Amino acid sequence: MNSKFIDIIESTSKEIICYHSNLPVALVFHLGENAFAQKPSEKPVKITAIKLIKEKPSIKKTDKGFEISFKLEKATDVTVRIVNGKGEVVRHLASGLVGGDKAAKPFQPKSLSQNIIWDGKDDDGKNIAVNCKVSVNAGVNAKFDKFVLWEPDAFIDIGAITENSKGELYVSSKYSVHDSALRVFDKNGKYVRREWPYSPAVKGVSEFYKSQFKARGTPSPAGVPDYEGNIVPLSVNHSAAYYFYTQATGMGASPSGIVFGNWCWEGDGGVPLWVMKNGVPYDASLIRAPWAVGAKAGSREIRVAIGPEGDFYITDSNIGVLAHLNGATMEPVKSFAGDFIIKLQSPRSVAVRPNGNIWVTDNSGLTVFDKEGKVIKNNKDLNGQLGANLKTGAVYLLKGTKLQKIESSETFAVTAEVSIPEKSGQIAVDSENSIVWIMNGAGKDTLVRALDKGKSFELKIIKGQKESSVSFPMYPSVGAGKLYCASHDQGGVFVSDIDGNNFKAIFSGVPQEEGSGNSCVDSEGNYYLAIQPGWKGADSIYKSDPKDNKLKFGEKDKITVETDVKSVRGVAVGQNKDIYLSVITANTRPNEEIKPFLGKMMPMVVSRIDVYDKEGNLKEKGKVKLIDEYKILYMGSNQYGFYYHNGRGVSNGVAVARDGSIYTIDAFGSNGNPTVGKWWTNKSLPEPERWRYSNEAKLVKFPPKGGEKTPSKSDAEWEHAGVSGTAGWNCSAYECATAQIAIDEDDRVWCHDAALYNVKALDAAGNLVLRVGVYGNEDCKGGGGNKKLEGTNIVIDPEVPLSRPTGVAIWKDMLFITDEYANRIVRCNLVYADKEEVELK
Repeated sequence: MNSKFIDIIESTSKEIICYHSNLPVALVFHLGENAFAQKPSEKPVKITAIKLIKEKPSIKKTDKGFEISFKLEKATDVTVRIVNGKGEVVRHLASGLVGGDKAAKPFQPKSLSQNIIWDGKDDDGKNIAVNCKVSVNAGVNAKFDKFVLWEPDAFIDIGAITENSKGELYVSSKYSVHDSALRVFDKNGKYVRREWPYSPAVKGVSEFYKSQFKARGTPSPAGVPDYEGNIVPLSVNHSAAYYFYTQATGMGASPSGIVFGNWCWEGDGGVPLWVMKNGVPYDASLIRAPWAVGAKAGSREIRVAIGPEGDFYITDSNIGVLAHLNGATMEPVKSFAGDFIIKLQSPRSVAVRPNGNIWVTDNSGLTVFDKEGKVIKNNKDLNGQLGANLKTGAVYLLKGTKLQKIESSETFAVTAEVSIPEKSGQIAVDSENSIVWIMNGAGKDTLVRALDKGKSFELKIIKGQKESSVSFPMYPSVGAGKLYCASHDQGGVFVSDIDGNNFKAIFSGVPQEEGSGNSCVDSEGNYYLAIQPGWKGADSIYKSDPKDNKLKFGEKDKITVETDVKSVRGVAVGQNKDIYLSVITANTRPNEEIKPFLGKMMPMVVSRIDVYDKEGNLKEKGKVKLIDEYKILYMGSNQYGFYYHNGRGVSNGVAVARDGSIYTIDAFGSNGNPTVGKWWTNKSLPEPERWRYSNEAKLVKFPPKGGEKTPSKSDAEWEHAGVSGTAGWNCSAYECATAQIAIDEDDRVWCHDAALYNVKALDAAGNLVLRVGVYGNEDCKGGGGNKKLEGTNIVIDPEVPLSRPTGVAIWKDMLFITDEYANRIVRCNLVYADKEEVELK
């Protein structure tokens, strides 16, 4: 089910019985034979033994319309709708928590008995004919339906490849430092499993969660409980180089189950490494490469080979060494005449033959060493990328666009050769199946599979980007039966129907900057998209109709935002077609304005919500303002800036309700660094709250007239803490995700709590109605009923698996969540535990 269902009592292939956190009775979900398969549910959910609505609702005709009365057994959420004879919802009348201290209008607080008035009109204000019913629905939940825009065999932005001793190919994909993936493919290029983010069901996760690692110098638990007691990873959802990630320029996989690669930045003090062992992080702290301790250089280029004993042999072109590490412990092996490194000149690649001889290419060509590091032979004419078959002894050399096979270090004679379409910088050898894999050998995001046939090669090109795949998806929008989604690194926006069919790219070439891709759909199905053409370029808003034709704003092709805006952080359209933009301003100010505050805290608006009319003209600047205090610093050359603030003050995302109420997320600055430190080092905070630093960001509701929010006062109607996965004001790169807020037709407001692997819904009064999702990686197929590892609170088969939920959209009773790290969109159906319908007479 979802996060409201917390204790699984019984699980079979046909039935899952759960307790509801708000109810004393059990729910029975009949799932059918293929309940755990990745496909849409074919049967409706059958719920038994639940009674939330005390008695059938009553309807009474009055002068004001129809008075609808009902009573609940206990406090829970209720959604009241008017449906026509076809079962279609024609009026969304009321939705929210009933029986609590506060209630969304027209419900009354602190009462299980409710009387609400319906004026007899539909959502468009038109009188409704006869043959209608009043539908009262209680206890909303989300049931997994299917994955959309997901192709497991796809791979994007390859950074490194390597083979293990079983003939499996590891592919590291990345987009900058926040998005990384480590995935495993078979000898035919078919997806096998994902190593990072790791599966909650892999052996060893329970022990790993009990361990600690250091993040930003603070000892931190690897696993922490979410709000419902499920143990989830602390680091996965923030897998930039602050914690752990698998971006690499070179990788190795040993028979001992260790896979490692190099972090591509943070070079002071040596090359940082990430290490996975048997599917989980070996050490979630960064590991300093022993051959590079104390080194101070930029990004590293390494290549890794496996020796016949299962050890790692690494060349580091920046440090200029060949190193030998134990394949089971990552400890140095002093095999080179009493040392574990050999000094070289910019080594490019390494391979080790079954006899232990080590082949290395560098600026001097190809050099062969024996296992003790003594030079055996050198050839100045041979250079390129190396790989060796540990069974046959063949060495493969990729020289430009020529793949050559060499079987003798005496003659270096080429015994087989083949041309590949493009130059490549890396190869991996499958000794089990005599396959040479060439990374990007037929263009970006391709693999060339060269099968060694003895005296020749048989080539096969495998393209990474598949027909309907979206890499690191974000910012979903749904309307008029169409699903829109931006890619974090593919440079475009994609559109399909709600089932993922009729897939195509639109607005191709969208630059990858902060808010690019933030979007919304209006009531007519028109699509609005924010694009930032570079860090210093002016943001623009574009518009298209449901047929994907570009539309104008009056006479304008686009809306160009105000000159003081650094980037757009959210787009929404109100009922009157006004366009609301959440924006942040430039990170500099006129010197005469801020110089008097040098070294002091200065109140400042760096974020606001501007409103444009449907013609694209600025209508109201700063309808909502978030104000905080920022420290003024001297930047040199008579320049001043502000780079640290006292709390929050960053409008991140925007949504507008039918009544004109405005929602935004009040986020913190500096990508959260000061906030994380404040929470993690504050030992007076009880655990697990200490690790829930995402509580610092808040969903805020302003009235239709807008207003201001400062550290000392606020015009907001309410605020709700616990929104995560949002970037700070001065992150300055698109890798730092902005927030996305969605409002459904029943006036529930949805946002993501990415650090806790779920999205949640609140009613218009700020009551938390629902959490959806629990941690699960790409190997989790959905619909698993939140089955737990026996004797633990670790969910190994989630109902709604999420590894980084960064966007949410809703259409009718379908919920769409972009899972950025799993490269897919999760679609759920909203269902209700109890439902009563009464005909209008």
